[in-house]
Amino acid sequence: AGESAGESAGESAGELAGDLDMNPPLDMAAFDPIPFSVETRVGERNTEAGVENRVTCQLLDQEAQPISAPDLQVEIVPSQGFLRTEIGVVGEVARTYELTCVAAEYGLVDSTPALWTVIPSKPAVTLARVTVDGESVETVSAGQFIDIECEAYDAQGNAVEATFTERVTPQGLGVDRIGGRWRMNRSGQYEFTCQTPGVDDIRPAFIEVSAGLPRRLVLNLDPDRPIYRAGQVVTVIPQAFDAQDNVVSRVEYEVDSEPALTPFGTRRFRLDSLGRFTLSAEVTSETENEIELSASREILVDFAGPGIRCFTPEEGELVAI
Repeated sequence: AGESAGESAGESAGELAGDLDMNPPLDMAAFDPIPFSVETRVGERNTEAGVENRVTCQLLDQEAQPISAPDLQVEIVPSQGFLRTEIGVVGEVARTYELTCVAAEYGLVDSTPALWTVIPSKPAVTLARVTVDGESVETVSAGQFIDIECEAYDAQGNAVEATFTERVTPQGLGVDRIGGRWRMNRSGQYEFTCQTPGVDDIRPAFIEVSAGLPRRLVLNLDPDRPIYRAGQVVTVIPQAFDAQDNVVSRVEYEVDSEPALTPFGTRRFRLDSLGRFTLSAEVTSETENEIELSASREILVDFAGPGIRCFTPEEGELVAI
């Protein structure tokens, strides 16, 4: 009986164990992946301005396995200087940016932002600038040395290093290039350009070269004759020139006659006396190195007017008619 009872109890325990599954299947829904971190990736570490670069954000679980997350965002510092596209960004301003992916729904931010550097692309524009002692100028005096500063930019406006050839228009006499500097000896307007291979957008600089201070004075008369009739009116025309022989227009003069003649308007005299007279002009405004500039002309005033001398036939010679 004891054995029967024992055997019966053993059989019951075995049947119970057989009814229980010791390795039941796991319910995967009870173990959904838990977002643990977010990662930022850029396609290229360095790109030229104007070139698109791919940006990827990835949400990861505790085992660094990707998790699907459609609402990830990318924060970029600085926040300007680029364009966002469907797959990433296009750099415009050349500099380094920090890109950080954010999973706002889970409160996750990438602690190691990705770095992206935008470098200038090839030159697209050249710019010339006229300077004197480092300062931009638009007007200089004839004979004054100037410098041409050349700059190049890409299509997005970033400064680019380039090799330049300086050109001036018009060329010719009076334009000197000495020791890398320019000097224009003739007054007028000049155009300077900086040229580099492959660039068609060339933006010039213009410089107006004006005459320098007076250094030489010339005196003309109108009319200009060796002998004048009494009663005529003569005009004194002084003309000043700078060291490069450019005409100086803004000059003040004092005009006089010796002996005195009757004034007849601005720088004009009526020749109402007979004899020899000296007409003179003096520069009263500023001159080069403060030198005194004056010029004079001597004239003869006579009632008879110009004399006539007969060379042939000689005096006393018989002429057959």
